[in-house]
Parts: sequence; structure tokens; C-alpha cells
Amino acid sequence: MSGGDANTASGEIREEVAALRERVARLEESVNYLREYISNELHSSIDRVERRVERLERRFDVYLKLFVGFFVTLLSFFITIMLK
Repeated sequence: MSGGDANTASGEIREEVAALRERVARLEESVNYLREYISNELHSSIDRVERRVERLERRFDVYLKLFVGFFVTLLSFFITIMLK
């Protein structure tokens, strides 16, 4: 291998290394973007689930109060009938 061929091969390797470094940098940017996106989506999903749970808890409280009220009314009605 002559000096010119070695310089050409060395230059090609440097170019390839530079291209690979650029590609790695772009991939790192993509990974960081995806990491941020997934994190935001996860937090958003968690917030939605928390709001849904809160709504279900409020609904359950309302239905429980209605049921207890109905049961107490029904019980007092039957006690009134039994005491007559």
C-alpha cells in the first residue's frame, strides 16, 4: 500500500467516523425527544386517571347517600307500619 492509498483510506475512515458520530448525535436527540414525549404522555394519562377516579368517588358517595337515605326511609316506613 502506497502512502497515497493509506492517506485515502485514512481519510475515508475519518469521514465514516464523522458520519457515524453525526448519526449517533441525531439518534441521541431522537431518544431524548421520545423520552420527553413518553414522560409527558405518561403524566397526562396519570392525571386523566386521577380525575376519573375522583369523579367515580364522588359518584359513589352520592349513590351511597341515596341508598342509605332510601334504606332509612324504607326502614322507618316499615317500623311505622309495625307499630300501628
